[in-house]
Amino acid sequence: MSGQIPLWCAQLPLVSYLARGYIRKRRINGALHALHKSPFSFPCQQTVVKHHQDFKLRVTVGDVKISDIHHNIEVMFKDVPPSHLRVGITLMMDEIATDGRMCYLSDTDECGGLCEHAAEKFTSMKLGNNLEVIHAIAAAVRAGEVHIGQEVFVAAFARNDTFDYSAKPVLVFPTCKSGTAQTSALIIEKLRQAWQLSPYGEKLHGPIWSIASDGDPKRRPALYLQCMAPDIEAGICKLLCTREGILVNKTVINKDLLWQWLEQLEGVDWTDDTLFSLLNPKATTTQNLDSLLNPKDPQDVPRAIKLLVMVSELRNLSTARFDPTELETHRALSLLGEMLNALVEPFINPSFTITQQIKSLVRYSFLSCALYIKHEHSFMPSHLYSDLQSMVKTAVFRVTQTLILDPDLAVLLCLLGDNSLEILFGRSRMIGGHKPNFAVDEIGHRFSSCVCLSKLYLKYLHWERKPRRLKLVRNRDFDHLTPRCWKPSAIAASSCDISICWSHGTTEAEEILERLGLPMKFSIYFRDWKKRNINLMRPIEGKRYPGISAEVDRSLDDLVASQSAPVQDLDLQGYHEFRLYQGKEELDKELAVIMAALKAGYLVWIDLGERMVHKKTIICLFSDPTLDLNYNKSHDRLIRVRCFSIGGDKRNRTSGPIIRELPADSIFKLDDLFATLVAQEVPDPTSPSICELVDASAKEEVQLQGGEGYEEF
Repeated sequence: MSGQIPLWCAQLPLVSYLARGYIRKRRINGALHALHKSPFSFPCQQTVVKHHQDFKLRVTVGDVKISDIHHNIEVMFKDVPPSHLRVGITLMMDEIATDGRMCYLSDTDECGGLCEHAAEKFTSMKLGNNLEVIHAIAAAVRAGEVHIGQEVFVAAFARNDTFDYSAKPVLVFPTCKSGTAQTSALIIEKLRQAWQLSPYGEKLHGPIWSIASDGDPKRRPALYLQCMAPDIEAGICKLLCTREGILVNKTVINKDLLWQWLEQLEGVDWTDDTLFSLLNPKATTTQNLDSLLNPKDPQDVPRAIKLLVMVSELRNLSTARFDPTELETHRALSLLGEMLNALVEPFINPSFTITQQIKSLVRYSFLSCALYIKHEHSFMPSHLYSDLQSMVKTAVFRVTQTLILDPDLAVLLCLLGDNSLEILFGRSRMIGGHKPNFAVDEIGHRFSSCVCLSKLYLKYLHWERKPRRLKLVRNRDFDHLTPRCWKPSAIAASSCDISICWSHGTTEAEEILERLGLPMKFSIYFRDWKKRNINLMRPIEGKRYPGISAEVDRSLDDLVASQSAPVQDLDLQGYHEFRLYQGKEELDKELAVIMAALKAGYLVWIDLGERMVHKKTIICLFSDPTLDLNYNKSHDRLIRVRCFSIGGDKRNRTSGPIIRELPADSIFKLDDLFATLVAQEVPDPTSPSICELVDASAKEEVQLQGGEGYEEF
């Protein structure tokens, strides 16, 4: 068959069986299974599925290659519907946690799992026909010269479309997150040039309009180098819930102050939904406020949005009975509330037109600028201020870009962020069921299945269950805001005049500042702004852009602490490697190398003399497969059940890896026979009698009787 799986293998007749305890009949690939076990040795169902994927994603090993990006763009974007239109494109980047182990990539004959910096140590990670490469890799990993990536960097493109706006990954590689801003800028440049060069990229779908990412302190300067438009990392709620709080017009607003003032709001449903209030009729306002200001989940988007909305409602309190001190505090809270309302309302109110959205964001931009000029980082961390201003700038540019491309297109501000990429990550874990984590060799199949799901949900919209964390408002009749929530005619680019929105937003901001005790005339302050080199992104004369300073962002302390490389100041006008990158020449060189490797061919087996051993088995034997296991960090149920007891920990590592301690004859290999004991009619496998016979049995394991995974024989 020349290595090809015939299509009719996947279309063999099915057989039905009726299992005990099931009412409906289940259908399985019985004929295919029988032929697989027959002397003809037909491929099994898993092999057929693997070779018939609609989207064959290529995983990058070592240095980032533009040829891999070019290939994945073709795979993900070549098929278009008859009603296809060119729209703006958003480039999204983020990391997702993996199992963190080495594996064999049979498509390219490479050892996967090592971080991108392994390219500095090895010219190639192709295993070849002997053990030299895997010997060198294993020795380098043990010596700490190269790292096994604990996360996978994912870059994806998404269309700014009313219906098909799902993220499609085009670059996937393991990472240790110890890179620099310069390397991040080079990766972004390769992505941009690959999209421009591919016939299935910009020519077919449209130009890149914006780049969305998380608050990575090394990626933010790279975004400044590329386009000065990073994405928002919402840290305002985290600042409000700290004791340091936010300084607004000489008043420190923190969670203690908010607690006192939020209790004065009347007619507010503090619960998450009506069902909670029915099940907990005696829940007090104090309990609900505590859950709002001290959330157990720091990434709870609905709770964060609710907090911002409630703080903005404080400006509507009656001031008739306030004393002078309370009046001063209320003015500061009202100023903060006006700013938060202008920031949040455009994204959670589907009745807003594009004109109202832009005018509100411009009003926020000038309000936050005035407060930052007065208090600097005491009001808001420099990086957070920069991110939010960049978001507003991107929104304004999005209108202009849409006017140039097609004035009748809708401007979808709800797609400014990387929610589509987060949905891709969530689906990739959902597909695994009880095994949500995955290694590098599985990620291509997971993401391909996610893209297939996205196509399915486009056809059957009611099948998709929206993520709870992405719901902006929690109630029975309102779900995750999507482009379909807005009327296309209300957000058409042709209906928005940027200059009028800018003028009205500035005037409204000046009126609010005057009314609340912080008067400021922006036309006077920004006079000769070009000569003084100031603007909304850099509002203080003589200082650098806040977003590229080396200051630690206190709204992202958990994220910053996780980065191994220090953050340094960056000179935007200096020499940078990415500006000299020639994508077309590099692509031609890489494609020539790939064609030469395909002509040479390779085997997935290595002849060790006595027997042929699969390269996947060799990698498992040369790397301890339990090094990445940690009970406290693992979210994988299968790993926890098989390797740990509840409350336990991994084995003692001081004695060396398990596999290298055992002689070769004692290690199980592929095709080896083994026997195991099966206990029948034992109600509790952790009972003392069983533990006496098996020393390794867990004595504190959760009882399995009647629980998940318990089956009758």
